[in-house]
Amino acid sequence: QSQANDGYTYAPESVTSFEVGFKSKLPHTEFGVNVFRNNLSDYQVFQYANLGGFTALQLRNAAEARTQGVELHIDHVFNETFGLRASLAYLDAQFLSFPNGKSTGQDAKGEQMPDAPRWSASLKGTYTTHADCLGGNMHFALHNYFQTETISGSSSDYAINKLDGRSVHDATVSFESDNKKWLWTLWIKNLSNKEYALAKSADAFGNIYAIYADPRLFGFSGQYNF
Repeated sequence: QSQANDGYTYAPESVTSFEVGFKSKLPHTEFGVNVFRNNLSDYQVFQYANLGGFTALQLRNAAEARTQGVELHIDHVFNETFGLRASLAYLDAQFLSFPNGKSTGQDAKGEQMPDAPRWSASLKGTYTTHADCLGGNMHFALHNYFQTETISGSSSDYAINKLDGRSVHDATVSFESDNKKWLWTLWIKNLSNKEYALAKSADAFGNIYAIYADPRLFGFSGQYNF
């Protein structure tokens, strides 16, 4: 009732960011690295809170949080046919102070922030060849995304909302006409039909639920440029 009387007020969120990077562009290779740190004050999170006999979803302020890490990427073209793009990121994201941050009422200090995997990586290979019989270029691409385990954002019970690491593959086959007017693309998402959760939590009634990613999807699209 006291929160209702106050209009469910919460403090504004602020962040101070520091970043330094380097980028090199050679005839066939582009390489870059970034190092960053973000200091967050009054970080805002949605959290289920026990309000004396019932549970409600509230927007609250975590006292202090920090994210820091490093990102690397490389884009290399071997020749007119083959190309490779890769990236790697390390992220340390944690609450420095969050009184009553856990559903048990304990301080969430030192806990991992939601939707912030420690490691993530991406690898994409491309192959291009000219199809004389069709009058255009065929483009083939295979893309892999990987991330380590993390937690989803709505629950403060870290035993419930843990998300396993995952490795997902996508693929595309495209045709582009020589006059650049037509572009046809056949795409497949989640090529290996991997089952993984995007979010896990408990609702206001204590029911535990999970939201899963789409299974393998096929699609076809066309584009015409005037």
